[in-house]
Amino acid sequence: MNEPCAAAFVGAGGKTTSIFLLARALKHPVVVTTTTHMGLWQMPWGDRWIVGMPDSGQLELMANGVSVITSAPDESEKVGGLSAKQLDQLHGICQQKGWSLLIEADGAKQLPLKAPAEHEPVIPAWVDLVVVVAGLTGLGASCDNVHIHHADRFASLSGLQPGERVGENHLLAVLRSSTGGLKNIPEHSRKVLFLNQADDERLASAGRRLADQLLPTYDAVMIARLATENENAQVLYVCEPIASVILAAGGSTRFGAPKLGLTWRGRSFIDNILDTISRCTFSQAVLVLNNAHSQLINITRPPNLTTLTNPNWQEGQASSIRLGVKSLPSEVGGVVFFLGDQPQIPERLVQELISHHACTHAAVIAPFVDGRRGNPVLFDRSTFKDLEQLQGDVGGRGIFAKFPVEYVPWHDASILLDVDTPEDYSRLLELE
Repeated sequence: MNEPCAAAFVGAGGKTTSIFLLARALKHPVVVTTTTHMGLWQMPWGDRWIVGMPDSGQLELMANGVSVITSAPDESEKVGGLSAKQLDQLHGICQQKGWSLLIEADGAKQLPLKAPAEHEPVIPAWVDLVVVVAGLTGLGASCDNVHIHHADRFASLSGLQPGERVGENHLLAVLRSSTGGLKNIPEHSRKVLFLNQADDERLASAGRRLADQLLPTYDAVMIARLATENENAQVLYVCEPIASVILAAGGSTRFGAPKLGLTWRGRSFIDNILDTISRCTFSQAVLVLNNAHSQLINITRPPNLTTLTNPNWQEGQASSIRLGVKSLPSEVGGVVFFLGDQPQIPERLVQELISHHACTHAAVIAPFVDGRRGNPVLFDRSTFKDLEQLQGDVGGRGIFAKFPVEYVPWHDASILLDVDTPEDYSRLLELE
């Protein structure tokens, strides 16, 4: 994420650390503030600390690096936030100047888990993004105030009895609750769950199990191992919606007839492809057809399939890529492009691409077999604007110069075959 945003951070288990790590990762000026309290000792984590609204001279300094803006410290060495009116003014300044505004919106007393109190979190209505933080080291801990902030509320939301051990199902219940992890999040805001403190493989595995169950609730789930604001971030896994697009709008000129209705292993090409997609973890599927052949296809459409007709299919494959990408919702984190004449692509290969993306967040990921790049290819959301500018018949490879490809080794060269001619079809049938 490198576009300026207004983000609120809530929860426990490394919230302030996460804020400053994100602030350092962004490529533009960042303002950090709070609607609750921060420790006075955390103020040096920014490049400058400003008490109260900045004056014109301070605004000039804020054009570089990370600025922390709070109210004056109290006798307990805590600094408070700005008033609601001041925060609105600060948001306006950041919008005008193209800066990000990161807000710590509740407290947790440095414990791994919490449930929000009646008065929190305090999230402004205009935030674009809410990051909910939870510490995985709280799993297995006793449900008490030594380990959990507002343990009584956590127990009520999770079904625990005071003193019982926190299990994955209990944390799941709290994070899903509208009065727990989701409390006070504006309807339009993107919701990201940050499962921190994956300090060993056991906790990392627990994080992945939670992520698989929480993705419908949150737009993305990140699993990380962060200790202090000076330590390099170790993001282990990012789970977010991945879409699929089937490019099937070609004119089949070399083959001489529409190809989607051809059979392989007793089923049509398109039914084979859709069956593979339905068994993978895609949030949705898009089928792009041309206006000449769309009426020739008789398929059972799965509920998450959108069928689009490309009126400009004769311009080349890029027109179908543009159409498919523009149809995807904003929360999609990537897309896998399938070719309509490759019914033999196995589910396991597709899942390998998705898993590699979750671990690396690479911009482009493709299979590699016998020294050659194969299909399908996964493109991260960061490439979407460039994909929407493609022209002609080059396909996704038109942006490989800007986004180098990461490869997933594969063992089966049959994925290199696509059916352009009757001879290709004969070779495909030999694989049956």
